[in-house]
Amino acid sequence: MNKIIKVYNRFNDKTIFDCNYETIFDLNISVDTTIYNDKSLKEELKLESFVSDEKLVANLYKKYGKSMFSYIDGIFSIIIEDLDKDELIIAQDHSNIKHLFYYFDDKNFVVTNSLNSIFDLKFTKKRLSSIGVSNYFSNWFISQPNTIYEKCYKLIAGSYIVFNTKLKTINQDSFFDIGRCYDTKKLDLSEYEFKEEAKRYLYNSIKKRKAKSKKKIAASLSGGYDSSSIASLLSLESDLYTFTIGFDDDRINEAQEAKKIASIIGTSHSEYYFRDEDALTIVPKLCDIYDEPYFDEGSIPTTLLATLMKDQNIRSVFVGDGGDEVFATADNLDRFSNYLKYPTFIKRYIFENLSKIDLHNIYYIKDHKNIPTKFYKLTKILSSPDIANMVKVKMTLFDPFEINRLVKNNDRTFKISLDDLKFGKNAEVVDEIIGSFFKSFLLDGEIIKTSNAYSSVDIDIREPFMDRELIEFMAKVPQNIKVKNKIKKYLLKEIVYEFIPKEIMDRPKKGFSSPISKWMRGILYDMVMSYVNKERIDNEGILNAEFAIEIRDRFFSGKEEYRYKLWSIFLFELWYEKNFRRA
Repeated sequence: MNKIIKVYNRFNDKTIFDCNYETIFDLNISVDTTIYNDKSLKEELKLESFVSDEKLVANLYKKYGKSMFSYIDGIFSIIIEDLDKDELIIAQDHSNIKHLFYYFDDKNFVVTNSLNSIFDLKFTKKRLSSIGVSNYFSNWFISQPNTIYEKCYKLIAGSYIVFNTKLKTINQDSFFDIGRCYDTKKLDLSEYEFKEEAKRYLYNSIKKRKAKSKKKIAASLSGGYDSSSIASLLSLESDLYTFTIGFDDDRINEAQEAKKIASIIGTSHSEYYFRDEDALTIVPKLCDIYDEPYFDEGSIPTTLLATLMKDQNIRSVFVGDGGDEVFATADNLDRFSNYLKYPTFIKRYIFENLSKIDLHNIYYIKDHKNIPTKFYKLTKILSSPDIANMVKVKMTLFDPFEINRLVKNNDRTFKISLDDLKFGKNAEVVDEIIGSFFKSFLLDGEIIKTSNAYSSVDIDIREPFMDRELIEFMAKVPQNIKVKNKIKKYLLKEIVYEFIPKEIMDRPKKGFSSPISKWMRGILYDMVMSYVNKERIDNEGILNAEFAIEIRDRFFSGKEEYRYKLWSIFLFELWYEKNFRRA
């Protein structure tokens, strides 16, 4: 799909397509789809098996109207111009893999799958959004529907908008909502039946994604349960290539375990040990791969892995994103459960009193082990009315006191899609935790990290854990099976043990992270000092240089707790250089 998908422009008052599209019936159709149930849909609609996805979408729309999106099993972004109704309908699936952006200034409307391409148009002007900047530094990433630019928005995953080309109005609705998904009655099955059903849904998810993949199939294998389960089941279907990134630091390296697993399940395995010099090459590229400031350090090994796969002619890769959320890692389960038991008036009293204390002004405490931010999180979580708010607080990077010091035009009025998440009476605490992380950290963070890294080298990702049928089945699994005897992801682990010995798998998870502290104090030191620089930051006028330099110097004095805050400032400055200074 080309960068600009659709423009509605005030100058000629008609729509302009800037990509391939088909005109079918009285509809203009443009799609970017991988539809797994296309065969059954074509049979239902009495269409020939060879018809295009555009024609399939047109016929679905004619039969079901705007409810059609619920019938599609797959990943998609779809644009339908209904000429009779003067409507432009834009939709994307629940996974956020084929994410869409739109621009609206009351006169002009643009929808695109590349945020920066909006500004190739003469009537648009690139301006930073104060909401986007505040959102970035508050929550690690910029959450749907916000973007880093004014008048630009993300389409919320699992939703569609209708732009009326005559009235120039926008209405939004959703066809998949994770909160409603978990408001379902739990199934009454034995533990064995739950495991077998979970395995069947996961296996079916893998098979239908394999059927839509290029011939040479690969999987990212970190050595954890998520990637190991996918690789194990996928290896039953075909010859499989697996890839692992290793680090010389044993605290984060899992390459040896991944190699053992690859040997057991019989894959053609490749591993590459990350060198410090690779960071010097990849970090500047992040601003090209991600349209917005994005500083999850896992993007660095992911980008390298994507490059290595491309060099070996891999065009489809299976990834484990969503395993934590669907099969229930459910961090803080006991803690959040206990907080919910406190009476509301007690929580309000505690918060009203504790929130008056500003530890940022107390000597020693203010810059010791991130205590002020931890204290802020504790008071906010204690007073949170529900799990979704607790998760939102947990994702805090800079607390409000720090944001006010760091961002000059701080705008804390922004809402994120997580704010609208509601759970019904059938949802248990585990459901609310994993559903909240699904709606936020997964869709806005992990999926963006992976999909952008691989799409930058023209590799399609396949995400079995994001399968809608699997998600809906796991929503019906009781909490005491999802997390049994405090064993997180219990069902997934039991599935993996059928292929890989427990003694190999049952170890602390190290995660797919990067030694950013080592890099910032070593190979990236000169770059960090150049970008997190008082003169540069003062000239830009976006951040307060004094506080940014204070964070930088605290980190370099040995205060490790400031590494992510410095890293976020550094990546923002890199991004700003590319998008504004060099623009």
